[in-house]
Parts: sequence; structure tokens; C-alpha cells
Amino acid sequence: MLVAVINSRWQTPLPTEENVTTPVDVYGYYGRWMLITRYRLGDAILLARRAGALNLFVFPQNVDPRTEKLE
Repeated sequence: MLVAVINSRWQTPLPTEENVTTPVDVYGYYGRWMLITRYRLGDAILLARRAGALNLFVFPQNVDPRTEKLE
């Protein structure tokens, strides 16, 4: 399982209490970016842990990997 927080102010794997309800977008990459769902950060982390072998990426809602260059 790969979980990544990209282009974000969050620097630790677990959010602080103030960030746990921040809205985020959860994407999968399968030859192209696919928006899977929109969640609060805390719920997105739980989803990623339950996803097993799926590669999930968590982005702030103002970042769309389908239209932006990510390096």
C-alpha cells in the first residue's frame, strides 16, 4: 500500500487535531489520475489503510493532479 500526501502543509503521517476534518480529495493512479472520493483527512487516512494494495494519493482540494504538473 502506498499513501502519499502531496503538495501539502501536512508534514507528518498523522494529522493534528485541527487538520483531521480538513476536506481532501483521494485519487488513484491507474495509467491516469482518477478521483475516487472526497473525504475529511482523517477519513481519507482510514480509507487508505483499508485499501490494502491499492495506491491512493491524498491531495488538498485545491490541487487537481489531472490538470497540474506534479514533480
